[in-house]
Amino acid sequence: DRRAASDVALRTAQKLLAAIAAPIALGTKSVQISASLGVRMIGFEAPDDNKSALLDADEAMYRAKHEGGGRVVLYER
Repeated sequence: DRRAASDVALRTAQKLLAAIAAPIALGTKSVQISASLGVRMIGFEAPDDNKSALLDADEAMYRAKHEGGGRVVLYER
């Protein structure tokens, strides 16, 4: 169902954020980056076109940035 799929998508995105945030050794220094992710579920409603799905995910990503970054936001209509 949609809720279970959303939960899996969010857990997967959180794992991706953790991997991105892992420190990277650069010579004698260590650097760390962060990211903001927007997730848009597809396939549970009327067929979506790829462009609108991508724009929705982009909107969710900017919400994640606005909420402080380093997080995942699920797009919801």
